[in-house]
Amino acid sequence: MIPILTVLRIAETGLCRIPIPGFKAILASIGISLLLSNIGIGRAAEPAVMRIGIEPASAPLSFVRPDGSQGGFVVELIEAIAAEMKFKTQPTVTTWAELVRQFRAEEIDVLANVAYSRERDEYMDFTVPHQIMPGTIFVRRGDRSLRSPADLALVRIAVVRESYSHAYLRARRLDQHLVFINSLEEALQTLEDDRCDAVAATQVVGNYVIRQRGFTHIVESEIAMDDFTYRLHLSVRAGDSDRLAILNEGLARIRANGTFDRIHEKWLGPLAARRLQAKDLKPVLLPFALVGLAVGGTLWWQRRLLRRLAEQAARLRENEERLQRVLAGSEDGFWDWDLVSGRIQRSERWASMLGYTLAEIEPTLESGTSLVHPDDRENYQAWKERLHSRTNDRCDIEYRMLAKSGEWLWILDRGKVVARAPDGQALRMSGTHTDITQRKQTEAALLESQRQLRRSAQLLRQTQAAARVGGWESDLRTGRVFWTPETYLMHETTPEEFQPTRANVFSFFTPASQKKLMVAVKAALDEGTPYNLELEIVTARQRQLHVCVSCVPEKEIDRVVKLYGSIRDITVERTTEQERENLRLKMIETQKLESLGVLAGGIAHDFNNLLTVILANTTFIRESHPKDQRLGQIETAAHRAADLCRQMLAYAGKGRFIVQPIDVAGFVRETTPLIRASISKKARMTLELEAMLPTVEADAAQLRQLVMNLVSNASEALGDAPGEIRMITRVARPEPTPGSLHHIFDLPAGDCVCLEITDTGHGMNAATLGRIFDPFYTTKFAGRGLGLAAVLGIVRAHHGALVVESAPTRGTTFRVFLPATQKVNPTQEPGPQTAVTALGPFKGGTVLIADDEPVVLETAVAILNHRGFTTVLAVDGDDALRKFRANPTAFDAVLLDLTMPGLDGAEVLRIIRSESPAIPALIMSGFSEQDVFDRLRGLGEVAVLRKPFTQEMLLARLSSITPP
Repeated sequence: MIPILTVLRIAETGLCRIPIPGFKAILASIGISLLLSNIGIGRAAEPAVMRIGIEPASAPLSFVRPDGSQGGFVVELIEAIAAEMKFKTQPTVTTWAELVRQFRAEEIDVLANVAYSRERDEYMDFTVPHQIMPGTIFVRRGDRSLRSPADLALVRIAVVRESYSHAYLRARRLDQHLVFINSLEEALQTLEDDRCDAVAATQVVGNYVIRQRGFTHIVESEIAMDDFTYRLHLSVRAGDSDRLAILNEGLARIRANGTFDRIHEKWLGPLAARRLQAKDLKPVLLPFALVGLAVGGTLWWQRRLLRRLAEQAARLRENEERLQRVLAGSEDGFWDWDLVSGRIQRSERWASMLGYTLAEIEPTLESGTSLVHPDDRENYQAWKERLHSRTNDRCDIEYRMLAKSGEWLWILDRGKVVARAPDGQALRMSGTHTDITQRKQTEAALLESQRQLRRSAQLLRQTQAAARVGGWESDLRTGRVFWTPETYLMHETTPEEFQPTRANVFSFFTPASQKKLMVAVKAALDEGTPYNLELEIVTARQRQLHVCVSCVPEKEIDRVVKLYGSIRDITVERTTEQERENLRLKMIETQKLESLGVLAGGIAHDFNNLLTVILANTTFIRESHPKDQRLGQIETAAHRAADLCRQMLAYAGKGRFIVQPIDVAGFVRETTPLIRASISKKARMTLELEAMLPTVEADAAQLRQLVMNLVSNASEALGDAPGEIRMITRVARPEPTPGSLHHIFDLPAGDCVCLEITDTGHGMNAATLGRIFDPFYTTKFAGRGLGLAAVLGIVRAHHGALVVESAPTRGTTFRVFLPATQKVNPTQEPGPQTAVTALGPFKGGTVLIADDEPVVLETAVAILNHRGFTTVLAVDGDDALRKFRANPTAFDAVLLDLTMPGLDGAEVLRIIRSESPAIPALIMSGFSEQDVFDRLRGLGEVAVLRKPFTQEMLLARLSSITPP
């Protein structure tokens, strides 16, 4: 035979894991019975003290009295078991979540009022159930939204975390919107305060708390929850079979001796009905006697009530007649709708509003619905459905009905539910029927008038906006100044940015216009004289406008109380003619500038040819007269004249002096001492020069002239006031901004070196900024207007870009962008600079010389013949090509002028190289080497001889391109 304690341990330690509620309790009961019936089997040692965990707010099962002691069914049950089994208890009273935590932490031994669940079965062992209670869902009174268990997934349910209710809802996937609280009492309080929609709890405990706390808005729901049952046990930790056996034995004993029944009847009621005894009648004898007396008194009182009811019926008939008179006086009809029978009782006035008699309209809903306008029937149907709703007691509607005359009348129906069934279903409705056709017509006329007013106001605003006319008003009584939106738009501000007052509206006008306006305003205030002035304003965005301001004074009893008028932008009108004249002058100046460029280029070209003859012959004569100082003077004068030619070419944008790699930052740093000596002593110069900048291909003299001109202008902008001139260098590409002036001249792709010169001077307005590069335009007293024109020519000659930003009182910024030097790929064709110096000296040979200027041709022939060269002369490009083709192998080199009539030097060289690719070539030109190389791109190795040249320069260049 299996030992009885072994059976108990199998049942209580979890070795038998059959998921049937109460299965372990059944086994425990069997074990106890066997234990009591088998003598000689010893009992495990009883613990002296059991730590019991009890919830404080589960009345009538367990609660805490005001004096701090515990009471309730389960409290007395545990006390009875402890007394029977001779052990002491140590209660712990706290929230359920805290009890579970302490239980798992082995800080308490037994939990009271534990409902069985599979999750708890993992870490608890249970006694036989001592109480089975149904569970229920509590909701707010009148809430009809919960009709089935599935509805619980959509509402907020308050539960105690890790309670049986929590486990039940989680198992059925109804825990999407749980509200966790600490006790059932707190959960019901949350439901009473409308902070949740339902509470899941035991029926007995929940109703007890509701009665004790006086919750009037909580009732049990209609949802049937047949499997929602609380099987209450005492629980110990899984495997604690000794305590489990003691508790089960204690329960069995108090059930056997009647103690359990007395405790149950005291707190929860008797377990079963018992036979009526005489002693049970004693408590009710006196109430029965009192009831008899009450019945007699009731009969006497009933007769009095009947008399009063008759009197009230008479008064009710009188009130009904008075109501009929009131309804007739109000000219409203009324109706009464019995939703059960479907009949509607209408008043005679209801029918007469539509031109009918009551006999002509059937007392049904359809008879009235058939007269509703087709466009309003959908709203009418929705109105009826709202009346049927269980939540709406009153609902009004406006719709059109067809009168007997064929006219559509507007009707206002006010309906109210006056009777409902116990389930909330509407049974009877009553309401009034009012003709509101005249009111609707008045409303329509008013709306149309308002639409016309809005349309007129919108048209007026659009007209004002198109004409750029704003309005203003100044109320002298209140001090309030009003601007129309067009006025704000004209001043380029908003009501949020600027609030006009009598004092600050003058701030937009220029000083001269302010004086003129104040005189006119004074005359308007003193004498009531209107005015119409042309003035100048500076907008909030610093834009200057010409405006026409008109004013009309308004008087009250010989006193001006208001000024109002308009402000119109006449900038376009006043500047159109000036712009037309400026455009004409601009075209003339542009033509002059172009003509000047052509003239400068032509003069420089011809003058270079003359200087070439002078310099070449001077150096040629110097060989025979080396000590003649007059030859040196001639050379000096010729070189200075050559410099003038180069300046003229630079101004025309057709050449640079000496192109070489230049570090702009270092160049600015070296030029600064020279610049400081030529600017105002009050100007503070600041340098922000970025290190490791790429070099640029530029002419140092031209670059120095550019920097000097810009810094000189910046110093002039500061005037006699202290200020700052800032020079910045960095790598950047030009990014023109709105309002800036920019010129970009064939700027190649890639990095650029930016030279920025900024001053804090008085700045320029848009009109001045647009003319700063015009030749002979200057704002200086003694200026000639060529400084910035020369700057623009220098930038153009360097294929760069120039961006200028300026505004009155905000200073001026010039940004010069020069293309950075590009590295040469060794696999590509060598550049022109390499071609000049790569080959060795020349020793004799035949040279083809082509130039359209005979003096240059003769000079070159004299120099080369003197040095042992054989020369063949050509007067132009066509002549050179004929003589080359006559004997191509006879020439060791060609010397061609770049600019010749017919075929120029580049075209002749292209043809010659196509026939004889290896022939050395030397191009003569007064333009810069870079410009010449740009025209000779793709022709291979070519050397350039700059005009005017000396004998030494010609021989050095020629020897550099021919083999020794």
